[in-house]
Amino acid sequence: MNEAASDPLRDRLESARDEVAIELGRRARVDARFMTLRVACFLVGLAGFLATAASGRELWAWTLLVPGLAAFVLAVVAHAPTRRELERLRRLRDLIEAKLARLDREARPECRDPFLAAPRAGSLRPAEAEAPAIDPQVLDDLGVLRGRAQLLGLLATTHTRLGLLRLADWLHHPSMSVTEIRSRQEAARELVEATRLRHQVEQICRRLGPGPAPDPVAFLRDRPFVLEAEPARGLVVAALALVLVGTTAALWASSLALMVVALGVAGLANLRFGRALAGVAELRDSFMSWRGHLEALPEFLAELDRAAPTSARLLDLRRRIAGGVAIAAELRRGLVALSLYKAGLLYVVFAWLTFYDLLVMIPLLRHLRRGRAELVVALDALAELEALVALASLAIEQRGYVWPELDDEAPGLTIEEGLHPFLPSSGSQANSISLVAEAPVAVITGSNMTGKSTFLKMCGLNQLLASIGAPVRARRMRSRPMVLHSDINVRDSLDDGRSYFAVEVQRIKAVLDDVGAGRPVLAILDEMFRGTNTAEKVAAGCAVTRWLAARATPSLVATHDAPFTALEREGLGIRNYHFAERIVDDKMVFDHRLEPGPARSRNAIKVLEIAGFPLEIVTRALESAEREHG
Repeated sequence: MNEAASDPLRDRLESARDEVAIELGRRARVDARFMTLRVACFLVGLAGFLATAASGRELWAWTLLVPGLAAFVLAVVAHAPTRRELERLRRLRDLIEAKLARLDREARPECRDPFLAAPRAGSLRPAEAEAPAIDPQVLDDLGVLRGRAQLLGLLATTHTRLGLLRLADWLHHPSMSVTEIRSRQEAARELVEATRLRHQVEQICRRLGPGPAPDPVAFLRDRPFVLEAEPARGLVVAALALVLVGTTAALWASSLALMVVALGVAGLANLRFGRALAGVAELRDSFMSWRGHLEALPEFLAELDRAAPTSARLLDLRRRIAGGVAIAAELRRGLVALSLYKAGLLYVVFAWLTFYDLLVMIPLLRHLRRGRAELVVALDALAELEALVALASLAIEQRGYVWPELDDEAPGLTIEEGLHPFLPSSGSQANSISLVAEAPVAVITGSNMTGKSTFLKMCGLNQLLASIGAPVRARRMRSRPMVLHSDINVRDSLDDGRSYFAVEVQRIKAVLDDVGAGRPVLAILDEMFRGTNTAEKVAAGCAVTRWLAARATPSLVATHDAPFTALEREGLGIRNYHFAERIVDDKMVFDHRLEPGPARSRNAIKVLEIAGFPLEIVTRALESAEREHG
């Protein structure tokens, strides 16, 4: 595996960071000059105002106030592009720093969002949602969503909540379709080469930030968008006309009575529209939280047009985004009008007198209901585009990743020089395994800490990565889509009163059910039936292993029990592998290398001796082991 793969990338990123820093410094100096000019123009205008007020002479207004204010407005307008460019450069600098940080960290921050732990098939396209949701316990076993070193954290180089949720959905629903997986792979691989498109998507998404929670697509898709007791727009216009006529007449005639009548009409109308106005306030806050996503749709479309992608997936994303641009433009105009609420108390008075919120929100909701389907599809496409960029970033930024070969005709799973995604890049031992038709089951023995569990999780995580269209950490991998099952970190289920053993039985039964139903399965089983006595544990575990081998089910079975190693002689396609350890100078030494054959070492009792156990215990343990195992 190429450990130096990221060095050229680091050099390019550091060079880009230096270039951005230079340009940022230059723009900052220009920005400072504009700020100085704006302050100077404002002070000139202020001086003109004060001089005019103090002397009563219009000369100062025409020579200082008007030119000063005009120059101030022109300076603000001319300054705006520099401010926008300065913000863009700062986001670009932060993005480059984040990429450099990812090159230096083997683990990612823990994702603590509970919303990500639930599968949401409704957020996926039909072709994606057909895949069954993976058992949450399997995700726990492999460290996909929980813990500091978890797979979602490695993949989640996204910046918006849309992209993060899409990655989580893919992990919950690994695809069973080679066509679907290859489609994602093709798009992600094109994004690897489309540097400008990838960087622009990342920058736009970084500007948008996490965005609305918990899920803007579900919010748009599922909400009825009807105000409670929503009045007809004509009724609101009529009420506004009465208030305006009454107020104008009161001002014209200087009549307090007419003003009281006009204000009374406004008060009665606000009471009549009260429930609808309360709904407006709630919806307005929700709408404003994804206003940026609407404004960004044309930018994403322009970048896709500029890149002229060729993969069918990216072309489909471009079509879906383009379909939502028109409705997004209509909604953006309404949201701009709604944003006047930021004016504070002045706006409250204005809105109370004019029913402004209803006048804007009623047509806005009508537009939204009419174009909701196109908008949902467009935002869903944004989520997918950012998720695909994350898959491309994994291939670019992480060492030793390759695109796996997925084929329905593949006999099982073959991994050459695979590594767990969170092992250090240097000093880690890569291992290979082949679970094919003639030898579908691997029985793996060895002492604790030799690497069995890490190896099992490496195989499971790489299979999961392959099933979502991502690159895998190996020199080469060939597989087919398979339902992933595991029995690694079994716990009691206190919620429904099931014991440790009952939970374990149900998990292994799920494996057998899927195999019996004819589904392709990858089974990862670590110390089956730990919750019962040794004799029955070995008997049941060996029976399950034989059953899986007879049905050519790719399976990894890790155990400490020697009887499992005798299964190889039965000719069912079961092969023995082991991890070994050595004791050197009273210390355990592990090379974490998977070797063929069963484990031969018996160092557990030696470890007790090294740890300082009483000699009597060590001696009797050795004698007992010799009598039972020879």
